[in-house]
Amino acid sequence: MQHSTTAIEPPFPRQRIAQVLLILAAIGAMASLTGASNAIGTADNALKITAVHDFLSFPVYGALFLLLAWKPRALPGLWEILIAQKAILSILAFTIYRDADGATVTAVSDGILALVLTVAYILSGGYTAWRTPLR
Repeated sequence: MQHSTTAIEPPFPRQRIAQVLLILAAIGAMASLTGASNAIGTADNALKITAVHDFLSFPVYGALFLLLAWKPRALPGLWEILIAQKAILSILAFTIYRDADGATVTAVSDGILALVLTVAYILSGGYTAWRTPLR
């Protein structure tokens, strides 16, 4: 007797919408490289490594968004980690760090990104990744 380990497929249009949202998120992450690159050049010595860290993080986020677009139901936990990180960063930027330079931009952009990721998660059935056994 064979058991199917395939996750439930969402309807095709929902899947495509989720993929488009994730591809747009990846493009946005890569577009942020310009600003991050400029920040490296203008950062004082105390903040230089933070600027480099930010610059190197954007391609990682872009790649993670593309992985989710490609295999939305194959990576349990990745959706939840990304959504939580973006939501928490947005909340912190709106509250505790609201007076920091760039806090408003960070709060809004990461808040929108958390929302976009949540919508893509639901549309693509990303939550079903937990039903498929890891190999």
